[in-house]
Amino acid sequence: MRAVREQRLVFIDESFCKTGMCREFGWGLRGERVRGVRPFRSWKTVALIGAIRLGAKPKLMTYPGSVNGDVFVQFVRARLVPWLRRGDVVVMDNLNIHKMLVVRSAIEAAGATPVYLPTYSPELNPIELLWADLKRDLRTLAINDEVQLRRAVRRLQRRVPTRKVAAWFGHALAHSRIN
Repeated sequence: MRAVREQRLVFIDESFCKTGMCREFGWGLRGERVRGVRPFRSWKTVALIGAIRLGAKPKLMTYPGSVNGDVFVQFVRARLVPWLRRGDVVVMDNLNIHKMLVVRSAIEAAGATPVYLPTYSPELNPIELLWADLKRDLRTLAINDEVQLRRAVRRLQRRVPTRKVAAWFGHALAHSRIN
């Protein structure tokens, strides 16, 4: 990856969030307990699939439930491939759905090259920092409705400044130089 220009790197990954996510800790006056409410019911899971590159807002897709091969292929075809430029390097982890032939073919047809990260190396993928930011903000919002949660994710995604994406890239690339 060090030989590739940073502007050519596109990192993709998936994560999830749930309704009912709320802050785990809070600050209060000395001697006073901080009170919060956590719903006691079944939570709905929303899958997040995203891609980031330098100089651009993150691409994101939400999906009710969990990610499987069909959902990932849908993301690659609908969101990732139109965003790719000839010569890009698409970096992803070693998940089986990332290695599907249809995914590799779609990326290569766009003129990009798929590359897989070593096993157990999330510190090399800057999109992990996007997930941390999104989830922190979602916990602050404490949304209990799936539709509102999906809207909030898209709203938060649009607010991510490109300078923050650049900082995440710098962090991940510095980690790759250390190891």
